[in-house]
Amino acid sequence: MNGLSISEQWHVQYRKDGKDGIEMHPTPERAIDAACRMLDDGYDVYGIGTLADSVGRTEIARIYAMRERQNPLFRRKA
Repeated sequence: MNGLSISEQWHVQYRKDGKDGIEMHPTPERAIDAACRMLDDGYDVYGIGTLADSVGRTEIARIYAMRERQNPLFRRKA
């Protein structure tokens, strides 16, 4: 992978077209960016975190809303 142990990796758990998936990222910022892109693309993102800690849908929705308020151009137009 990228030299980080699995416990240091950040994951994004998602569902698309009825299938669950997980993506691994080296930093929380990259995981949040990936989750926001997935939400824009219609994925159901239901977890972001590490093996030790994670946040669920409610917190993800708050993060996404804050990000969109801070940068309205962040959201891609369909």
